[in-house]
Amino acid sequence: MVVFRGIVPLLFVVSAMTACPEQVVVRDAPADCGDGVLQTDEECDDGNEDAGDDCTTACRRAVCGDGQTRTDLDAQEPGFEACDDGNDLATDECTNDCQVARCGDGIVRTGRSEGDEGFEACDDGNDSEHDECLTNCRTARCGDGILQTGIEECDDGNEINTDACGDNCIRARCGDGVTQEGEECDDGNRVETDGCLGRCEAARCGDGIQRSDLTEQEEGYEACDDGNEIDADGCKTNCRRNVCGDGVVGPGEGCDDGDDDPADDCHDCRPTRCGDGAVQEGEFCDDGNLNNNDSCLVNCAVATCGDGVVRQDLQPEDGAYEDCDDGNGIDQDACTNTCARAQCGDGIQALWEGCDDGNREQTDDCTNRCEPARCGDGHRQAGVEECDDGNDIVTDACTAGCRDARCGDGMIHIGVEECDDGNDIEVDQCTNDCRVPRCGDGVVGPLEECDDGNDVDDDDCRDNCRLPRCGDGVIQGDEDCDDGNRWQGDACLNDCLLASCGDGILHLGVEGCDDGNDVDT
Repeated sequence: MVVFRGIVPLLFVVSAMTACPEQVVVRDAPADCGDGVLQTDEECDDGNEDAGDDCTTACRRAVCGDGQTRTDLDAQEPGFEACDDGNDLATDECTNDCQVARCGDGIVRTGRSEGDEGFEACDDGNDSEHDECLTNCRTARCGDGILQTGIEECDDGNEINTDACGDNCIRARCGDGVTQEGEECDDGNRVETDGCLGRCEAARCGDGIQRSDLTEQEEGYEACDDGNEIDADGCKTNCRRNVCGDGVVGPGEGCDDGDDDPADDCHDCRPTRCGDGAVQEGEFCDDGNLNNNDSCLVNCAVATCGDGVVRQDLQPEDGAYEDCDDGNGIDQDACTNTCARAQCGDGIQALWEGCDDGNREQTDDCTNRCEPARCGDGHRQAGVEECDDGNDIVTDACTAGCRDARCGDGMIHIGVEECDDGNDIEVDQCTNDCRVPRCGDGVVGPLEECDDGNDVDDDDCRDNCRLPRCGDGVIQGDEDCDDGNRWQGDACLNDCLLASCGDGILHLGVEGCDDGNDVDT
């Protein structure tokens, strides 16, 4: 007897005819999905209404992404699903591999605002607290108490700007503009002639540096400062210039009795017997001439550096030779207090110099041009700068911030990097090796189900970065065939098994019938 299954809801019994050697019966339409009988348009039928086993209530094989969560497996078993939302969106509450989204899975969860439970600002999938994404999926920032290596010098997690780590995550140092413990002051500049010296000590009379930020009427004003406690040179210990009539015998004075009496032994700071060639009481010398450029001045005072008169009786190799002598006690003008002409590199910061450390070292904080070192001056400052190429180009090997260019700094290094988004998120538009993401790079991107980085199309990940499945047109390891269609009547069934007589499916043009059993009568 031959059995045909069709869609006609009537039962006919046809008598034997000469053209048909046996009885033909046309039966009722197949029962609904769930009757436990496998129909031609069903992948499975287990006869129950349990949507969480391996056969769905739609009589389809359960797969991740079908929108029905399997509940018949333990977490350790292949095919286990913690969730199944039936979409291809990897950044919602259920990932594309049917796992509940969690912080640390390497996928940034979207759709939640900061403050909501489960919100993620980033997710780099690692356990490092020292990159730009913390293990709580929050973006690292200065002040979070976690040191970002290569970006922050320190991070103590507070907003106190007067401790060892500033609120900008830079270690406290003299010159940062914040007065720390051990500093008397810190005005953030390298000007030596104001109220705070470059070494963060308060300026004072006697420190050897003349203040230039005050007027004569202001407290702390200095007319000079030679850094010693000698009252008889050109600058007195109160930082006032030594002048005739102040009662102190200074450079160029033969005497100084502090009065204007022309009838005593000292008038205009000259002893009355000066010039007779004999050293008398009150005279330091007396050479009997009127030459004021030798070792004895015309006022019978011994010539000294700072007396305002340039000696002309000596050669440069002589010990007391003077190149200049302005007699003002100011060390920072064109003529120093050693009677040498001021020049960059003499160790004395002149008024027109930003600094002067007296050496020829280009990598410290004062250049050989007596300018404070800065990022972009073309000289790498040791311990401060990683590089310095002297330009403002941010895309070459040395950034405009004087840091060595590196993948992850947020600046595209031309000729080396394809992109650089400055984060450690591997699944955004720029990978962590600064390459534009593409199918086949071995990193699962936002629009990919998988990415194994090879060109093999019949392994666990297709060349189009989709997970292999029956019906994708590629024969996988456990499939007999795969023609990529949903037609049950051809040589390859929808469960990727080869069609055969007895499989319960009528193959037109090949079989006259197929009832799926072994009964031959």
